[in-house]
Amino acid sequence: MGASALFMGFLFFEFGVKTLTGGTIFFAFMTLIPFSILVFLSYRFKIVIMTEKSIIVIIPFRLKYRNLNYITIEELDWELISNPRGGDVRKLIIKTNSGYQINILDVEFMNFDNLEKWLIDNTNLEQNLDKKFNIELQQAKSNWWLNMIVVVIIVVAFFFLSNIEIRADVRYSIQIALAIITWRLTHSLIKYQKTINENKRKKKQV
Repeated sequence: MGASALFMGFLFFEFGVKTLTGGTIFFAFMTLIPFSILVFLSYRFKIVIMTEKSIIVIIPFRLKYRNLNYITIEELDWELISNPRGGDVRKLIIKTNSGYQINILDVEFMNFDNLEKWLIDNTNLEQNLDKKFNIELQQAKSNWWLNMIVVVIIVVAFFFLSNIEIRADVRYSIQIALAIITWRLTHSLIKYQKTINENKRKKKQV
């Protein structure tokens, strides 16, 4: 998202300000979208540290800190947040015996799958893992094509940058960022495909 904001910002200042009023407004609008999303994600940004006895959740932009001992966690639950325009997002709900609840989205934490596994292994709670898998499957089916489309767009943008006259350092910086995003999206595509294949395998066994 940061790379998208950087790329759109570059296009706006390089080309948008040189166009007519309608074009300038369009570029300004398209530039504000990734910046707005980046600000929103920064507000929700969490740092999660997993230890042998607890997980530590830090929300730096809201100055919040929480140390959750595994003994105090009484329930883990999962939900799927559907967003046709931005892709489905998995939500992990952690509830403690004191009534405290914290929600962690998979877009907020890169090692979300490891966090789930760590909590399941360390809390010794009876979990509805079928619900967890079904949510993962719904997300995989919904996001697979969306990720593929974004990868294609990024690849086109990568080669577009190679054919326009801009400073080499700016071009390389943006292309490196786009390559990192492509790697991340490709990693997600592989994970989604594995989930879909696992579902097909289970159906064959029934």
